Amino acid sequence: MSAFDARRPVFNSTLWSVVVRAHGPRGDEAREALGQLFETYPYPLYVFARRRGLSSEEAEDAVHELFARALEKGSLAGADPARGRFRTYLLTAFEHTLANRRRWWNALKRGGGKTHIALDAQSAEERYASEPAGGDDPRALYEAAWARALLAKVFETLRGEYEQRGEGAVFDRLRTHLLEAGEPASMEQLAQELGKSVEAAKVGLHRLRKRFRAALEAEVAQTLDDPAHLEDELRALFEALGR
Repeated sequence: MSAFDARRPVFNSTLWSVVVRAHGPRGDEAREALGQLFETYPYPLYVFARRRGLSSEEAEDAVHELFARALEKGSLAGADPARGRFRTYLLTAFEHTLANRRRWWNALKRGGGKTHIALDAQSAEERYASEPAGGDDPRALYEAAWARALLAKVFETLRGEYEQRGEGAVFDRLRTHLLEAGEPASMEQLAQELGKSVEAAKVGLHRLRKRFRAALEAEVAQTLDDPAHLEDELRALFEALGR
């Protein structure tokens, strides 16, 4: 049974534990751990750097620097799960990178070495162009981008599960109603589009919402050190999306 199958998430293998494991001897295991750590969240850091006034190339470089230093130089050796939420720790580490980047810029050539970072700069800049304009707080934009990245990962997980059952199209149709309160305005139309009875459509939507909640809790739990913070973090996530 996976953590996603439980009614409440399992906390014995969080992103914090990945950080700690990555502090061991350098090697394939450490690189794999840190790759897992960063594969989902490069864009929130990118949007933070852009709103702080960096150009697209500078923001890309800064994200690459943080990841490369973590992978190649063990720069997260000071990570401490007692500090709380991983997203907060990661942003603090990135702010430190931005503050010190000039000091060691020449030591890390862009594109050099053997580190691969999963940041598509063109895609990131296209996404950034759709962010709210004006004087928004860079930290608030980071929080919102983090929340969207986390939700996207949950949606990807769920869609994979539905595709395995040959129901990818069903998921795509139901997902538009995941965050709604109550039933869709026209359940009859939804049932017709799904080729199901109204009752079957209701059951399908209820099951997906329940599964979505479990998957979301499990994903959020990966970024916490204490399960007692789960509800607060979920609330913060949706507040960030609302902003």
